[in-house]
Amino acid sequence: FRPQRYVMAVIYFGTKGAKWEFNDNWMTSKHECSWYGVKCNSFKKVMELDLGYIEVDGLIPREIGMLKELTDIDLHGNDLQGVIPHKMVAGLKKLKYLRLQMNGLFGAFHKEITNMRNLKEIYLFGNYIAGSIPKEIANLKKVEVLDLYANQLSGTIPSEIGSLPNLKYLDLHDNNFVGTMPIEICKRNLKELIADCHGRNPEVKCDCCTICCEGLPAMVCVDQKTGKKVNRPVEY
Repeated sequence: FRPQRYVMAVIYFGTKGAKWEFNDNWMTSKHECSWYGVKCNSFKKVMELDLGYIEVDGLIPREIGMLKELTDIDLHGNDLQGVIPHKMVAGLKKLKYLRLQMNGLFGAFHKEITNMRNLKEIYLFGNYIAGSIPKEIANLKKVEVLDLYANQLSGTIPSEIGSLPNLKYLDLHDNNFVGTMPIEICKRNLKELIADCHGRNPEVKCDCCTICCEGLPAMVCVDQKTGKKVNRPVEY
């Protein structure tokens, strides 16, 4: 029994691998390290899984959590539905890059994510993730990018985000947050801070945001330094 190959087979069959746009070598006799989108370390353990934008369809298999050496997972721009599996999150202690943006994921931003202490970049934008951001987000001391744009998150923005020492980029716009951007976040002088703070009755009051956005019907974002409209910006 080869656990790693088993997990990869579960990913393939569980997300209609035969219909992926690219699936070179998957489920052949070749070692899984040679399969499309897979990178391994010198011990032939999967370290990176890049299956972005290839029509991966279905639920995210919780068995991915068995890939203990995984540092980078990219499943963005696919047709994934359902929730982010608890068992996957619990297993990926070495993960640095979580890229699940532009799918159909729902459920909460659950607290288990805040136990992934090695995370540097989190991209969850363009899903249907709801509820509030847990205060335990303060555990993610290595996070540099937190991109939660275009979800259904609500409540107030937790001041604990301001305690993340390495944070550079925070995008919270096109959600349902209310209240004022916490002073703890403002004091950080982030490279980019984006929220729904544009218009006559902004959902979020923010004097320190670099870009302020407004939802329907206007659907506009404005650079706070130049006053110019911007597309969803930014290099990060």
